[in-house]
Parts: sequence; C-alpha cells; structure tokens
Amino acid sequence: VLEIQKTGGRAAIEAPTGTGKSLAYLLPGVLRARETGTPLVVSTHSKALQDQLLEKDIPKLAKILDTPIRATSVKGQDNYLCLRKLHEVLDSIGFTHTLEEKWAAAYLAALSHTSPVVELERISLYLRTLFPALGEAIDRVRSQHTTTLGPPCPFYKRCHFFDSAR
Repeated sequence: VLEIQKTGGRAAIEAPTGTGKSLAYLLPGVLRARETGTPLVVSTHSKALQDQLLEKDIPKLAKILDTPIRATSVKGQDNYLCLRKLHEVLDSIGFTHTLEEKWAAAYLAALSHTSPVVELERISLYLRTLFPALGEAIDRVRSQHTTTLGPPCPFYKRCHFFDSAR
C-alpha cells in the first residue's frame, strides 16, 4: 500500500471482517492527502460503515497520528430532516390529531434542536416501532431533491442536508 502511495496508483484490497481494513486504507490515504494538500474521499457501501469510520476508525487514527483529522459524512438527501417540512407539520397539528401524532411532531422538533445535522435513519427503530405515528412523521419531514428549495428556503442557513456537506 505504501508503494502504491508513492507512485500515485490505486489498490483494491479485500480481507475478512475485523482485520483492520479501514485503518489500512485510511492511514496511507490520510498521509497522502496531507502530503498533496488534497481531500481524501472514501465511498462506502453502507451507512453503517460510514458511521464506523466517523465514530471509531478516524478518531483512532487521529490518536495514532497524534493530530486532528477533519472528516465529514454525506449521505443521500432523504436521510436528513427538512426543517421547512417539519414546520409545515408543526403548523398543521391541531385538535383532530392524536396524542401520538402530537408527540411525534414534538419529538422531531426537539431532535432538530439537538444537532446541526439530524439523520433520520439514526432515530431509534425501537421508538419507530413503538410509536407508528413517528415513522409516518419521519416520512413527512424527509428532505428530498424534488422538493428542496435551496437558497430561497427560509431554513437554508440551518438546513440539515446542506449542513452535512459543509
């Protein structure tokens, strides 16, 4: 891998689970990115691997190298909460809605204030199963490319999807 790094080539590496593949490709990748001043882009097959890289492997590598590593994850747009849609849901809540529907809307509103980026798939499956109205509310507040307003949106500066890439 280090020889490939020196020559600027590419590598396809296959190994069984738990052998440290992530660190094996992150280390030379990070070193090369620092050397050239270019970003390292890692594309994964699953959201779970994205989360593992951000939450475990990259912090571990930063500790090994004794230097901070700036990293972010960008997932598909429909993984993020749309604040405009959330406010539309909140504005529509009235006497005809069930207590569970009101709770689901309140939960999503509270969640939107806990993090600058809310990934809807990270909402507990247990909660979505226990409260079916939450799953329905999540579907109504998903960011979608067909309904995104971009900069004209009143929530653009706080947009969870656009913030995920900044």
